[in-house]
Amino acid sequence: MALKIRLARAGSKKRPYYHVV
Repeated sequence: MALKIRLARAGSKKRPYYHVV
């Protein structure tokens, strides 16, 4: 299982969501 961190909507103002692959 790999955890990928992506920024929510080209902007770090909102909380970043984690994508589990």
